[in-house]
Amino acid sequence: MEEDLLFKKTTELYNAGKFGEVIELVRGAYPDLTKASSGNLEKLAWSHYRRNEFGLARSVAIMGISLGYEDLKSIQVQIDTYVNKDIKVAQDVLSEDESDPRICNAFIVAARNEENPKQYVTQALKYVQKFKNSDNISAINMQNNMGHLYSAIDDPEAALDCWNRAYKRYGNGNFHHRAALQYWVYNAYMKLGDKDSATLAAELSYSLWQQAAEADPSNEAFKKKMANAKSIYENLAT
Repeated sequence: MEEDLLFKKTTELYNAGKFGEVIELVRGAYPDLTKASSGNLEKLAWSHYRRNEFGLARSVAIMGISLGYEDLKSIQVQIDTYVNKDIKVAQDVLSEDESDPRICNAFIVAARNEENPKQYVTQALKYVQKFKNSDNISAINMQNNMGHLYSAIDDPEAALDCWNRAYKRYGNGNFHHRAALQYWVYNAYMKLGDKDSATLAAELSYSLWQQAAEADPSNEAFKKKMANAKSIYENLAT
């Protein structure tokens, strides 16, 4: 398969949440991954990440960097920030360049896990505002993760506002992002004592995890999250 056609196919599969098929396709087409394009290596790395295969995701990124694919550097930064919850990794990059929404998003993800997350709210909001009109997936994730940052400082109303905005921006795809988001919407409504709204969010989360699991049937992480979402919804609905 020609490189352009392969990248088009991997992009379609990735956007449909078929991460296992992306891995099969790229690794099947390139037994020697050093022959793959930057774009296909990026899709491969993120597909491994979405299946909680963090070591494989990072190794693909490191290999891409060694081949001179600078774009893969941002993936390494994101994975190191997300998995190790080390905000300094993102801060070091952002101190020189704040133009990449992927790194800005990584910063917000790490900020919400810090001992004093409130100190990062102003900087995080600056990034959210900067990319508020972008349809880049990392820009939308930024809005989503701003909700988590507000939740971390015990402001469920502000968190819900961010999550509702992000949910609309995700559109009809991105099942895993939308499913996880609705789980946190459920939590926020429970904290506010609104069981009816919490039940609706839990039902939607379960439905979306079903769609995510159907799109990527060998994804064990998605299956576990679907089962958890089902249990939460059924307990609320009874």
